[in-house]
Amino acid sequence: MSERPLPAAVPSAGPIVTFEGARALYLGPALRLKPHRNAAFTLAVGLDAPIRLTLYGDRTGPVASTVSSIVLVPAGHHHQLEAEGIVAFLYLDALGDDVRQVRTLDILAAHGVIAAERRDSLSRWGLDRWRTVLGVAVTEAIDPRAAAVASAMIGDPDLYPSLAEAARAVELSPSRFHAVFRRQVGAPFRRYRLWRRMGLAMSALASGANLTEAAHGAGFSSSAHFSHQFVRMFGLPPSRLMALKPEIRWM
Repeated sequence: MSERPLPAAVPSAGPIVTFEGARALYLGPALRLKPHRNAAFTLAVGLDAPIRLTLYGDRTGPVASTVSSIVLVPAGHHHQLEAEGIVAFLYLDALGDDVRQVRTLDILAAHGVIAAERRDSLSRWGLDRWRTVLGVAVTEAIDPRAAAVASAMIGDPDLYPSLAEAARAVELSPSRFHAVFRRQVGAPFRRYRLWRRMGLAMSALASGANLTEAAHGAGFSSSAHFSHQFVRMFGLPPSRLMALKPEIRWM
């Protein structure tokens, strides 16, 4: 199937950021992101033009690069997404088995479905609609021990202050729990906890909190600490995102 650019789909009022459990969606301008490292697998869709995905080694420069209108970015990989115009970033939930299902998906066919959508309707899609189009069903987690910890951390990222305490809660050694959790979730325990803190901070921002209030409420030591971690995870400071006056939806 040939790829084609998608029509602009975001109202001029600003981007849309949606959270639902461990899933999230960004729909808006590409924002010139710096190289960064997500805690969740990300499906990136270029709505106006193809996206360039560059992967970096831990201590080297770029090691791989690809250009496509739809790309899957593995969790934990140092990478950069470069695009023009409007993009959609769907942050997947490893606990719901999103990643395995998307990896078996004909993503170009899914891109065609999105391309056929009217330009004014994509901004109204909820995460359930994105799941339907991508063929991602809600399923049980592969390993219930990792699921129990990760699910509990959705509402309280600091429920387990350390990996050792989380391991103790599911009766595993710390080394075994680390391996199980990383294999299941796609990110180490501490990085997943940081991902959940980001979710709480965005929830606070959606309720009208300023950046400092959101940072403290989500467990960051300061707004500067929050901003530093936000850049490392998403490739831009939160102040730059909030300057665009996004519509933040909390499902």
